[in-house]
Amino acid sequence: MDKASLFAALESEVHDIEVKALGLVLRFKALTGTARDAFNAAITAGDKSNSHFEASLIAATVVDADGAPMFEADDIEVLRQKNATALSAIAQEAMKVNKLGVDAEKEAQGN
Repeated sequence: MDKASLFAALESEVHDIEVKALGLVLRFKALTGTARDAFNAAITAGDKSNSHFEASLIAATVVDADGAPMFEADDIEVLRQKNATALSAIAQEAMKVNKLGVDAEKEAQGN
């Protein structure tokens, strides 16, 4: 395998996932290294609430049909004002795609 092939294999994957709580299919993009750094910085620097974590993760990972981010940083506060159960359902799918959280840690320890 050459460098170009490895870079191609490392491209961030996009997953279309049904969020049953909403009855919608959303598109989630796996975080790149720099996107994960930015997400971690955002959630560790300020508000430590669940709603801030979930809204920030949604903003960082949900993309449109072209793979472009659906949300901007300014949308995080708007997302936080929406249905908490629905936000949690979306965030759970984003966590699965990005292998974040307790379940991902357990899976990693098993490998």
